[in-house]
Amino acid sequence: MVLGLTTDRKTKDIDGIIRRGRDALQEAAQAVGERRGIAPGWVNEDMWTAIPRKRDSQEQTVYKGKNLTIQGASPEHMLAMKLRGARDIDEEDTDEIIRHLSVKDTGHALAIAERVYQQTETEQDLKSLKESND
Repeated sequence: MVLGLTTDRKTKDIDGIIRRGRDALQEAAQAVGERRGIAPGWVNEDMWTAIPRKRDSQEQTVYKGKNLTIQGASPEHMLAMKLRGARDIDEEDTDEIIRHLSVKDTGHALAIAERVYQQTETEQDLKSLKESND
């Protein structure tokens, strides 16, 4: 959200899926957190069930380093995930994405989310995604 859209908002965590090197990344995140006074768990994979099964054809690389690449979801996918999560803490983010996308009303926002999640999700889909992240 912060890297993908123009915003001056600060975040307390990074939501995402770690595809490879989970232990090393979590260890590095913990060390950075301790040095910077950031709460443990700031690299957060708890939202994996909100990630659409359909590949985000508009995702962008927001960071590429020697050992780390960060792919950022498109605004449409971010909106769909924020709406699915329906967390009060995401209200500011949702408003920012809505402004960015020039969403006119609730129906328009829901149509975007429906399009993003149009692929049928089954228990097997969710299990497969979870297993790929363990």
